[in-house]
Amino acid sequence: MCPADRERAQAEIPAEAFLVDVVGLDPKQLRKVKKCWDARGGAAPSAESCSAVVDFLLSDEVNIPKENLPQFLADAPEVMDVFSVETLREKVRFLRDEALISAEDLTGVVSAYPQVLIRSVPDTLRPALQFWAGVVGIPRQELGALLQQIAAQAWCRPETLRPKWRFAVEVMGLDLKDLLQCDVPYFRLSLDKTVAPRHFFLLRKKLNGKSLNEMVKPSDADFAKKVACCEPDEYYAWLQDEWPISDEARTLSWIQPVKKRRPARGAWRGSRYPPKRQQSEDQQSGWQSPRLVTDDQLEPMGYSRRDIGYQTE
Repeated sequence: MCPADRERAQAEIPAEAFLVDVVGLDPKQLRKVKKCWDARGGAAPSAESCSAVVDFLLSDEVNIPKENLPQFLADAPEVMDVFSVETLREKVRFLRDEALISAEDLTGVVSAYPQVLIRSVPDTLRPALQFWAGVVGIPRQELGALLQQIAAQAWCRPETLRPKWRFAVEVMGLDLKDLLQCDVPYFRLSLDKTVAPRHFFLLRKKLNGKSLNEMVKPSDADFAKKVACCEPDEYYAWLQDEWPISDEARTLSWIQPVKKRRPARGAWRGSRYPPKRQQSEDQQSGWQSPRLVTDDQLEPMGYSRRDIGYQTE
């Protein structure tokens, strides 16, 4: 950004005016940005903050072409909400130093999925990188091209990616090339509701040899009529009544991780103290805090201090 534009941004002008007059957002792009601001309470960042982000995106570190900047900001307005550009620079360092994305590919990777600059490194980016490099076995020097090709689905959580990868390789006999050639983002599809039931339904119909595109691209009705060669009602009935209790559906249990359930609120799971509701009931019957109660007081109720988790010396 030229010094004149920077001075204008640092003046007391609204961020909206800066984005339109200086950056060049059109009305549609501006509506997307304002919708994001409204979703988080309606407070727009300062023009100065927006200017700092714009400078960073145009710098040699990211090198977003100026003509692409309006659409970039419309696709990821959250990048302007950061407290400091160091938050964005952290993601660029990760891509460059850990993912080993070359300078030539980095601009393409960030442009393909601008939200990568606002994702958490330890919670999202690093686990996803470990999946592609470790589980799938993509060489680091080829990651740049892959991340540009599959964009958003590359940064899904590994607990979502891993079962879909295993099903594709171990059950359907596909490889990464087959998945990348699919017209729809395979890793964004539902394994339970789309990929697995359609695959096994075709096997039951003895319709082998269908491509992944043929299987997952159509709607349920078109899949039934054009691919499975049956009436949609037949597929819907099987999907609702037979699929959930079928042996094939049960095979997913060894592919998908067991979903962790949160204990019920107030549940006494290894806690030193019983839940509050239980405390109030017990207190009515003379129950006391385990730090104060004695074995003599607990004996008539059939308990000892050790039974209720009191740590004796």
